[in-house]
Amino acid sequence: MCSIFGSYYVGEFNELAQLNSYRGQHSYSAALYNGESIEVVEKSLGEFKFNEIRHGEMHIGHVQSPTTSEKTISSVHPSVLEETLLWHNGIIKEEQLKKWNYHSNWDTACLHRHIIDSMLKLSEVDGSFACVYFKKGILYMWRNDNCPMFVRGASFSSVKFKGADKIDANVIYQLDDKEWVKTNNEFKTNKTFFWTPADK
Repeated sequence: MCSIFGSYYVGEFNELAQLNSYRGQHSYSAALYNGESIEVVEKSLGEFKFNEIRHGEMHIGHVQSPTTSEKTISSVHPSVLEETLLWHNGIIKEEQLKKWNYHSNWDTACLHRHIIDSMLKLSEVDGSFACVYFKKGILYMWRNDNCPMFVRGASFSSVKFKGADKIDANVIYQLDDKEWVKTNNEFKTNKTFFWTPADK
């Protein structure tokens, strides 16, 4: 179990960090997005602790429980490949990882590689995922039917928070002028799990 959260507002970001903390205490990361570039300012093992403040920038946090045999700092989000970054909440099924054969035990890195190599063919991915993705100065977000993600304005969280609504599944969103807006890019959930996420 993992969680992704973010806000332009420092106070709200800290509240979302607290709200999401129960979903992962193995490791955490924090990044800052200024509308053009991202700086990952913290990657560490243990509980979420972050004190850097930059007003006017999007703060992005991730907390993680180990969902992979990789339990080192190298498997702390975001995954970084070819100047793109991926934060992932969910689990990619073992059968899918074997099929891809990307020679990594970290499912997020494998998903990231698939996204780059297959031009975002998310309908092919067997598993659960809600993601935040950075490419060429732009932040994107999406989820399939198996994973939650909630937004209010630009703020977002894997756990529902006051005034937030769940984004539509199977649609890619883009952060535009401090609001998540739908793009024309859609996909399908490969297989829907036969359980309901706790965070509706």
